Amino acid sequence: MIIMGTNSKFTRFVAMIILVTFIFSWSALPILAVAAPPVEDLTLEAELSDEEQKTIIVNNETSVSENNKEEPDKSPSLPPVTDDIYLLAKLIYAEARGESFAGKVAVGAVILNRVRDPRFPNTIAGIIFKKGEFCTVRDGQINLTPDEECIRAARYASAGWDPTNGALYFYNPIKTTSKWIWSRTPLTKIGNHVFAV
Repeated sequence: MIIMGTNSKFTRFVAMIILVTFIFSWSALPILAVAAPPVEDLTLEAELSDEEQKTIIVNNETSVSENNKEEPDKSPSLPPVTDDIYLLAKLIYAEARGESFAGKVAVGAVILNRVRDPRFPNTIAGIIFKKGEFCTVRDGQINLTPDEECIRAARYASAGWDPTNGALYFYNPIKTTSKWIWSRTPLTKIGNHVFAV
């Protein structure tokens, strides 16, 4: 491997990233499975009775209501597609385009939960474009055109459906590099994302 240049710190940084990526992608996956906080997955819902679906124990100590994870039986009164909802749909597409509909709504709900929380900016744009918050903003995926399902998910989240039951954070435990995010209390897992407070 030939890496030439005048910036040796940059060269070492790139080499370290390549090494860490290789190690993470092969040897650390079994470790992550052991180290990850235990959270319940939606795929088990069909196997549970109605009573068991009402509450799931997460981390052996936190109760989380399951009532909000399934798409509402009756379609809520969905808001029209405004600039804010379209921006939310763009973030959903960037962050969750491979996820289920509930997983997409959940990502949108996290943003809206932050808008209502005084510790965060009080606008959708303020949260999405806050420096360092979303890698999909840094790498330009936020500029991709959202599909119809992501726009619908943004409208459902804006109408009040929150499959996370109040989460303020989400992350993919396989991909995250933030040590801080692991300190957040997980509420639920939907698809590949853990939702936490």
